[in-house]
Amino acid sequence: MLTMTNFQDLLDVQLGKVYVNDQRYLLVNEAALGTLRHDLVSTFGIEMAKWFLHRYGWSCGYQDALSINKQFRDETDEDLLMLGPKMHQPEGVCEVIIEKVHVDPHEKRFYMEGVWRSSYKSEQHINHFSLTKKMTCWDMIGYFGGFSTGVFGKRIIFKEIKCVNRGDDECRFVGKTLDEWGEDIGKELQYYADNKIAGKLEDARRYIQNQYLLFKRTIHIHERLNRMVLAGDNRYMIIESLGEMINSPVIVEDCNFEPLVWWAPDKDKVSEYFLNNFWEESSELRNLPGPRQSHA
Repeated sequence: MLTMTNFQDLLDVQLGKVYVNDQRYLLVNEAALGTLRHDLVSTFGIEMAKWFLHRYGWSCGYQDALSINKQFRDETDEDLLMLGPKMHQPEGVCEVIIEKVHVDPHEKRFYMEGVWRSSYKSEQHINHFSLTKKMTCWDMIGYFGGFSTGVFGKRIIFKEIKCVNRGDDECRFVGKTLDEWGEDIGKELQYYADNKIAGKLEDARRYIQNQYLLFKRTIHIHERLNRMVLAGDNRYMIIESLGEMINSPVIVEDCNFEPLVWWAPDKDKVSEYFLNNFWEESSELRNLPGPRQSHA
């Protein structure tokens, strides 16, 4: 029977290095990891942070599975699957209590349910963000899925169904194969997709570039209008120039919201700009030379 004692026997501590079955491990301060989580959420948003930590956890779990498979070749899948979650305990991540597990390697059926207690991830998330309406043990969900997939040989996805970060009394998880989840797991699959971060960063770059171009255009318009004001141009000339630059109708209203000066790119469509009623009543509008076609 495979136990945590077997796992602890694999530890090899050398000067500046810690190995488990030839795989190097690190001891990291929990507050530093909490800061990393905070910065991911604050910089990229909660959905992007969730994607990143899901995939990070998956990679950690999958690599642990490869290491365990190599060391314990003669153990059953069920024994190996029970060991993976328990590896979180000596690492200081949390206490793992497996309540239900069913493994059928021939039918490729899998079910696991349990609880995380004393999770540092929950503590750190609450420290930085207080309680939330969402489940937040993203990297642990990823880890369990990656480890179980690496051992079982079929893709397994875990899902958190209760979380102390949203006020529940415990963090409870369930794991099944994709087939057994069916449509219930569709939304979670997006967090395991490749290259999402590259696409998001490209979207952000385009948004920043467009905002920069808009800013440059706005500065150009302001400078041109300032020159016209300083040159003593009348307000109709200024409004016409503004309308041509932005290719849009421009209306200047008085304190009673009645039009004083207006410009439209198409004279025949004046009615579309709600000026018909004011055209007959306003002598200033009536005496203007009227809207002219845009030369821009």
